[in-house]
Amino acid sequence: MSESEYITAFRFGFGVMPNTSFAPERELKIAVANDTSNDQIITARIIATEEQQKTLKETGRAPDEKKKLQELFRSFELADLDKEIINAATSKAMFTNRLAAFWANHFSLGKGKQILRVLSGLYETSLRQKIFGRFSDLLIAAELHPAMVSYLNLNESIGPNSKAGQRSGKGFNENLGREILELHTLGVDGGYVQADVIALSKILTGWHIPKDQGQVQFTPNRAEPGSKTLLGKTYGSEKPKPEDAYAAFEALAAHPSTAKFISAKLARHFFGPQSESAAKSIAAVFQSSGGNLIEVYQTMLNLKEAKAPLGAQNRTDFEFLISALRAAPLREHALDEKQKQDGTEKPNPVTSGAMRNLTQQLWKAPSPKGWPDDPAFWISPTIMTARLKLIPAIVRQYQDIEPIAFAEAALGPVMTPNTRSTIKLASNRLQSIGLVLASPDFNRR
Repeated sequence: MSESEYITAFRFGFGVMPNTSFAPERELKIAVANDTSNDQIITARIIATEEQQKTLKETGRAPDEKKKLQELFRSFELADLDKEIINAATSKAMFTNRLAAFWANHFSLGKGKQILRVLSGLYETSLRQKIFGRFSDLLIAAELHPAMVSYLNLNESIGPNSKAGQRSGKGFNENLGREILELHTLGVDGGYVQADVIALSKILTGWHIPKDQGQVQFTPNRAEPGSKTLLGKTYGSEKPKPEDAYAAFEALAAHPSTAKFISAKLARHFFGPQSESAAKSIAAVFQSSGGNLIEVYQTMLNLKEAKAPLGAQNRTDFEFLISALRAAPLREHALDEKQKQDGTEKPNPVTSGAMRNLTQQLWKAPSPKGWPDDPAFWISPTIMTARLKLIPAIVRQYQDIEPIAFAEAALGPVMTPNTRSTIKLASNRLQSIGLVLASPDFNRR
């Protein structure tokens, strides 16, 4: 493989996988199929959780029932982590998986709510089905997903002048409205004011997850009646309807500030902090195409920055783990083995178990801003220490391979002389292979 092919694989994928070619342009021609079963799984999980919570309450929070609820949360979380990691580690669609991870982080779910352990993995699956369409459709899928509705308390937001609001005395909250404007569309300097936050928050009233339903629905008697003015445009009437929210999302997706903000995030993620020129090129296509994401991605792949030397960005923990699992042939069943300890099934040490021991907790960002795209953050001492502890477990899953052959295959022409000399100084074969995974060369993109 040429140096440019290695750069492409590192920048837009998870590095090089033996006997596997990488052509991100091909992935743009293969639409991700809508999986209706995902909605059914979401509904089933929410109902199962509600039933267990009801039983827990009826038994006075009996320890056995509390343990069952926690085990239910744990089983959903680990199953989704295993599925995500195994898919990314074995799939040829590296660019698709990188994009899915980017958008899940952009429309980030934070931590702290138990229901997110039930829904977070399914949330990314829902977003994945929209990442090759229009941005407005992806935006709607993110904001009106049960996970986002639960995370930012839209379930508890009721129009104060609605029938339900007058009956209950409850009102709306600004959580989701503010995050949509600040973090998901326009950006903090995108031209909105507090009145716009309030208007969007009122437009979103009426959307919630009814008990025993499991899916987000619009209920008119919970929605704030009357017109609302968002960024100079008027939405709604005395009879609220779901189309009000859809129209607002379409307008936000088409706003020039959204094109600028989203494009800057994409450019920073794939090309590094000093990528203003790339961001402008991406934004121009984003705006002219009406948010056609395939055209946006195609533009990214064709920019001169796409062929620039590596090093402007560093791999996230998730990217590091997947890249390491793809770097060499694994022994049979390495990814699907389960371990038992004291009669309890333990997470696989190189899939869900590995992810839980790294600093980046997948789908559990420290805030709604998501995990940072700061190169320095991803090579901090804390991050690297956790990776170093994990590397021996990964190396033990590799089939027999010689260190220099491994380094040449994994890094090829992007390997620096310093890395080459360092791995030769290792005291044994496993240590030498581990030093390749720990090297700056392997951890950048």
